[in-house]
Amino acid sequence: MGSLRLILAISVFLSHTGMLFGIALVGPFVAVQSFFLLSGFYMALILNEKYKGPGSYYLFITNRLLRLMPAFWVVLGLTVLMIYSLRSISLEEPWVSYNFDKFFPLLDIKTQVMIVFSNLFIVGQDLLRMLGIDPDSGLLTLTRYPLDGSREMPSVNGFFFIPPAWSIGTELLFYLAAPFLVRGKKALLALLSLSLLLRVVMFYSGFTEREWQFQFFPTELALFLLGVLSYKLYRSRKAFFSSSFGLYATIAVAAATLLYQFAPGFEVQGASMKKWFYYLMLVLLIPGVFSYTSRFRFDRYLGELSYPVYIVHYSVIWLWVILRDRLLDTMPLSVLHLGMLLLTLALAAALFHLVINPMERFRQARVVKPSSSPAAQPEAG
Repeated sequence: MGSLRLILAISVFLSHTGMLFGIALVGPFVAVQSFFLLSGFYMALILNEKYKGPGSYYLFITNRLLRLMPAFWVVLGLTVLMIYSLRSISLEEPWVSYNFDKFFPLLDIKTQVMIVFSNLFIVGQDLLRMLGIDPDSGLLTLTRYPLDGSREMPSVNGFFFIPPAWSIGTELLFYLAAPFLVRGKKALLALLSLSLLLRVVMFYSGFTEREWQFQFFPTELALFLLGVLSYKLYRSRKAFFSSSFGLYATIAVAAATLLYQFAPGFEVQGASMKKWFYYLMLVLLIPGVFSYTSRFRFDRYLGELSYPVYIVHYSVIWLWVILRDRLLDTMPLSVLHLGMLLLTLALAAALFHLVINPMERFRQARVVKPSSSPAAQPEAG
């Protein structure tokens, strides 16, 4: 499923830069929620087939952090260094450094600590994005439209150097709960039902903004649990999914993902159903895709690039913000976006080979690997 994960990461990239020769793929919302679904599948896989016995919870959590944090810290450090060393050559500096210079001193000390902490450790970025900032006191406050900000004070998201990292914060919350959810059926189905019900109730209660339908962990939990459900389907029918069905499933998912933007959408009671048909397709076909693609080393390599693409692409965007006054008059937008994508892929590959892969060897050495299982491959996500 590596190619699928990379395509989803590129979808997020294109949502932040603009379409590439008319191509947008699945868009940011579907891409991130599909990542959550795939994460549920992978976490159920490794927890059931790799992390077992006494001490497995601690090993699982620390190994997840070892996978995510070193690469994130490298990107964060280089991004901050780049912004503050190059912003003087730009006619319009990146808004994150502008916000830190102008508004950060006006924040309450508790707000400052939480913003700095979540910038450094990812934890809480998703939760802080659900809050606004009171312009008079500088305190965090509940608001129905937290991403809007105001003239007097930007949104909390305006203080994050790697804005897409909020979804990694959501992933971390799922990792904490996953070992207690993936092995049972009753708790899984109960929480899945409650999360979907909460989403419906909030939607028809007027909480239709993307914050509540896309970034709120209690409603997003359903996507992770759908992935867990997909793994249970895979586990119960391994022989079937290992058959020729896997090839057909891979072709179907690839076609649906690449052509998603061109498929007609429709609504039921004001709610878009197109994305939910896509998620349902993933739940049913991911077992086959995993069974078929896990034999290809190059596909696994492409999957390894998805995380570094996801965390490094906004650094490329900050570079574009600094240089765009010099580039926009001389370069067509699609050519510019292609150059940004190629630079993102090159940086992601460097990040994987120099940081993630060496750490991966250390992580795998901490785990006793099963002798023959797809889960014995390097972990994904």
